[in-house]
Amino acid sequence: MFCPNCGSQLPDGAGFCSNCGYSITGAAAARAPKQSNLSIEIIKRAFQVVLKKPFRLWGLSLLCGLLSLIAYFLGGPVLAIGFCVSMVLNLGMEWIYLDGYRGEEVGSNQLFEPFKNFWKSFAAMGWRELWLLLWGMIPFAGFVFLVIKTYSYLLTPFILREGEHTPQDALKESIRRTNGYKGKMFLTDLLICLCIFVPALVLGLLGLIPYVGIIFTIIYVLFMLVVAIFAPLFLGLVRAAWYEEITNAAEE
Repeated sequence: MFCPNCGSQLPDGAGFCSNCGYSITGAAAARAPKQSNLSIEIIKRAFQVVLKKPFRLWGLSLLCGLLSLIAYFLGGPVLAIGFCVSMVLNLGMEWIYLDGYRGEEVGSNQLFEPFKNFWKSFAAMGWRELWLLLWGMIPFAGFVFLVIKTYSYLLTPFILREGEHTPQDALKESIRRTNGYKGKMFLTDLLICLCIFVPALVLGLLGLIPYVGIIFTIIYVLFMLVVAIFAPLFLGLVRAAWYEEITNAAEE
């Protein structure tokens, strides 16, 4: 459960927050995620995790990207090999995001956890990508369907980790659990995009000012560098946050 005041993760049944000292009850904490500002709460919690373990999680995210590039390089003309390995690596990274969001220790060995059952992991991720491709190929309205289905299938990697679902069932379960949440998920991503776009636009315009504009241009470049480095990590934690929120809500 989470503190309704600062969003810190707390043990179930805690009477007060160990971070901010806020007095809570189990019932109040359970109701907190159901507030209308759910999207903002999700963003705030993900941001708090980034502040706690920025370099560990970012390093693992970078390692996943580098290993994926190596897999493509070693695969040579057989791009399918690199594609398969990359999807399984990304599945492992999704699980790391979940552990990081839960406040658990994370390490590079977790990145290879899905390789213990490689074919099931690949089948689940490949099945999801195949359906997204098919939805995206629908004439005219393909992009709209692609966006909707992307959120419908969002929980598939996390559900697969529960261990009791086949690749097909994991996809169907994700569709079921995200019912009623897709709009909130879209709003969350929209808010994140606005938090990036608005400052970038303002800094870009200020950079046009003669003489002092160079200062804002440098700030703009540094800002975009930080976004490029940490955006994938932050979005991964947001996905993990949605899985936790939706799963906990279903269990109440």
